[in-house]
Amino acid sequence: MKDLIDRGLDLSKVLGATFSEVRIVDQRNEELEVKNGTAEAIKYSESEGIGVRVIVDGAWGFASTSRMEKKDIDEVTALAVQIAKASAMTKKENVVLSPADRIVADYSTPLKIDPFKVSLSKKVDLLLSAEKLMNEKGVRIQT
Repeated sequence: MKDLIDRGLDLSKVLGATFSEVRIVDQRNEELEVKNGTAEAIKYSESEGIGVRVIVDGAWGFASTSRMEKKDIDEVTALAVQIAKASAMTKKENVVLSPADRIVADYSTPLKIDPFKVSLSKKVDLLLSAEKLMNEKGVRIQT
């Protein structure tokens, strides 16, 4: 993935960006729903994508894609630059960033227990227990 990031950064510079940022997002979601003592819904999804943000001619441009190939980073970078150039045509003043050093980083939410490694039955049991406690306290689902 670093090659895609470097490719986007290099291309944005060639296309005239004075600032560029490329982010890759890899996201997993799990949704569990219990109702009246029964598991009603269990949904799991994964997504990934690339976002490119640039400043060209003193204006912002942003574009993104969920595709992760070299041609896709080229297309989305060119689109971000094109949007910035279009935005520059109507700007009142240049975007000015505070001076800061370049930052290269990875971020992952800190977890003591990976929720995706907890069994589905354990999660559902926990939700059912919580629902039971709420019912004992008088919380009811209005239909």
